[in-house]
Amino acid sequence: MVKKVSDRKLKQQAKAESEQAVEQDVSAEIDAKFKKKNPIWMPLTFAMAITILSAMFYSDLGTASLIGAMIGCGLFGGAVAKYLGKDGFIGFGIGSAFGVIANIAMSYIKVILHYT
Repeated sequence: MVKKVSDRKLKQQAKAESEQAVEQDVSAEIDAKFKKKNPIWMPLTFAMAITILSAMFYSDLGTASLIGAMIGCGLFGGAVAKYLGKDGFIGFGIGSAFGVIANIAMSYIKVILHYT
């Protein structure tokens, strides 16, 4: 009787260990898949930011161009930060700040070019 109980416990323990090993393998595979760097976001968000900044220079949208510049540059900053292994939200904030500065600079450049 004692031997049967210990055999059951050993089987249960072996089953639990094998399930735990499978869970660790699956979680490691998922982590590796999501932490893999995907470089396609870099040129995509860069092209979007450049398109928004150039459209901002050639049109007179006002506040809409500010929001577009913040989002476009913010997404590019977030993509760069994630590619470098940093926090994407910090990169988005830095990119958005650059978008605001670029919008202000474009306003001054347009005024200077208009009056010269």
